[in-house]
Amino acid sequence: MRSAPRPSRRAATVSTTLAVAVHVVILVFVARARVESQNATPPGISGLGLVEEVVGGLPASTVRFTHTFRILNEETAQPVAGARVTDVLGNSQTLTSANGVARLQVRAAARLIVHVEKAGFAMFVSQFENIRDNTQPRTVILRRQLVPYTVLDTLFIQRCNYCHGAVGTTQGVNLTTFERVIASTARGGPIIVPDKPDSSRLYRVLVDSMDANGKPSAHFRVTQATSAYDLEWIAQWILEGAKGPVLRK
Repeated sequence: MRSAPRPSRRAATVSTTLAVAVHVVILVFVARARVESQNATPPGISGLGLVEEVVGGLPASTVRFTHTFRILNEETAQPVAGARVTDVLGNSQTLTSANGVARLQVRAAARLIVHVEKAGFAMFVSQFENIRDNTQPRTVILRRQLVPYTVLDTLFIQRCNYCHGAVGTTQGVNLTTFERVIASTARGGPIIVPDKPDSSRLYRVLVDSMDANGKPSAHFRVTQATSAYDLEWIAQWILEGAKGPVLRK
């Protein structure tokens, strides 16, 4: 029997060359696609009035504009100190100073949606222009409002309910609903005394996180995770009579 003819060296060379050429074309296409994707306009910049992709010679995503806000009480026209001012999308947050002024550093590529909150006042949310530094303070007016129970409920879910409701009612305290909060007792008395934060065990146990010997109490970790700002909400809610949630019809 005659063996099959072997392919010539020329045919093998041609096949190898074609294969290499195909791979080169594929690599060039992939590299060009990567370059085009890197040069694409970052999401969030379009529609903000930024004509160019750079601001001051830097990418818009790295530039931050400074915005100044002055928070006033609607009733007295006096500054509101200690209000929390947050740029919702720019991840910038600060508290107003004694004269009610707050400054935010906001990314140029982000929308300036400001959220202002203060215990005893209605929360404020609004959108502002974010295409340049703003040195003249924008005035935000807050009006008085009772602290809604939803604020307390959120704090309880984040900090307390694992031990006081979700897994068990530690020391007979259950913070999962308003009714259970009001009914809970500790050391022979109610944990909430309406109008009297300093007499309410719920508030005192967070403020007094150390025992008589200076050692951390069982609530020390919760206190460390709960800011003075959050404690102000709790105290204000109790001071206003510890009202429950408003049921909508």
